[in-house]
Amino acid sequence: MKNFRILIVDDEADLREGLKTFFEIEDFPCLTAKDGEDALSILEKENVHLVLSDIKMPNCTGIELLQKIKEKNKDLPFVILMTGYSEVTNEEAMIMGASELLLKPLDIRGLVGRITNTYAQGIN
Repeated sequence: MKNFRILIVDDEADLREGLKTFFEIEDFPCLTAKDGEDALSILEKENVHLVLSDIKMPNCTGIELLQKIKEKNKDLPFVILMTGYSEVTNEEAMIMGASELLLKPLDIRGLVGRITNTYAQGIN
């Protein structure tokens, strides 16, 4: 999967870097961003194949990031990470253009399969 690059967006540095390490061990190159604004800056310069973003972040939330990305690239798969409680439901997130919504804490063993399937659905 060397040509499949993931952008991980989360304001929690430990989670962000932990996910990056996990995906890179699984042979998925990753970029990371601390918030939505940082992610938008990275997306202007870098090619990514999937965005994995927390929903609650300062400066630019995951939903705001989703909306801004979909204005420019409606086909880029976007996976939202959230805790059990959120102001956005799964259905609302899908209507806004999210590919999938995953609950924290994450099932790390199943994560690679879910991300791979989400990407595959996005390119078909």
